[in-house]
Order: sequence, then structure tokens, then C-alpha cells
Amino acid sequence: MIDTAKVPIESSSLTALTPSKRRPLEPDPGAPLTTAPVATWPASDLRPEFVRTNDLRTMMGLARGTVYNLAAAGKIRGVLVRVKGQKSGIRLWDVESVRAFIRGQMSLTESEVAA
Repeated sequence: MIDTAKVPIESSSLTALTPSKRRPLEPDPGAPLTTAPVATWPASDLRPEFVRTNDLRTMMGLARGTVYNLAAAGKIRGVLVRVKGQKSGIRLWDVESVRAFIRGQMSLTESEVAA
């Protein structure tokens, strides 16, 4: 085992670590500059097929109780994914069925929605 109290430390290594000696990174003067936008992954291509209950709230603004009421009425589809013999699992919702339900609500008149 090495006794760290007796290991000599060079003074030059200490000055390199002090905050006063740190300099911010500067751009390379020889590098070309650009005003082109940063390329990102096309988020429009990333549409999940199934989501959890909290994700429906984030995506569509549907509360947990509303989601379960719609499922009980057969208006949207969901599935409980669990290992055989386990008491609990993960409830996943079919996003397309939720979108179809919302689109159907848009086409109804106010009198049909109230009924």
C-alpha cells in the first residue's frame, strides 16, 4: 500500500487544476463557420404504436380516469402486459384507437355528443 502523504507532487500539476488557470474553449480560427441549422432526427416519423397511461395524458391531455372509462365503454383499446402468474403488469394503450376516437368526436355534432 502506498502512503499518499509521502508521494511527491509537482507544483506544475497543481497549477493546471486551479480554477484561475482554466480558460474557456475557444473556436478554432481555421475552422469554417456556418449558419446552417442543426440537423435533428425527424420526430414526425417517431409515432409510438402503444403508450402507457401517463403518456396519453402528455400526448392527448386525457386524464387517467377518462382513459379507463373510455376503455370500459369499448371506445379505445388497451392491453395489460404481464408475466404469467404475476399480480401486476403494465397497461398499454393503442394510440391509433385513441386517435380514431378523438377524430370521431370531431365529426359529431354537439347534440350527438351530449346524448
